[in-house]
Amino acid sequence: MIAAEELAIGRVMPIFQYRFGNGVQKARRIIELGIAGKPYLATIETAWKRTAEYYQTPWRGRREAEQGGVLLMHAIHNHDLMTWLMGPVASVFARTATRVNPIEVEDCAISSLVMQSGALASLAATLGSQREISRLRLCLSTLRSRVR
Repeated sequence: MIAAEELAIGRVMPIFQYRFGNGVQKARRIIELGIAGKPYLATIETAWKRTAEYYQTPWRGRREAEQGGVLLMHAIHNHDLMTWLMGPVASVFARTATRVNPIEVEDCAISSLVMQSGALASLAATLGSQREISRLRLCLSTLRSRVR
């Protein structure tokens, strides 16, 4: 990609596109204005399915090409949203494993975070789920869930 960028007119830039969704923009504004109150807890689940067929593409699942697995290539967008909404991370404890496919990078991970605000966060990611689910839940002091 670096070589292609050097030959191109434009630039190659990573982007966290989930930040630009209408609902996320509203949530960010509510938090920035202090309406949401003090952050207590966040939970993130990224449970996707990637089979051996997915890894037939030569660069997928290779440390040299991807630099990481489920955390860097799949769950990163949900994790970015959490930090974008809840603020910076102060400390992390994590475990990773390669359990789903015989690849060089992790395909299962869990982590426990303490945010600089004191809020706690729990992250879980796998590429071995039979049903694909991405879920982000934030618990803040003055927001209430509404069930219809």
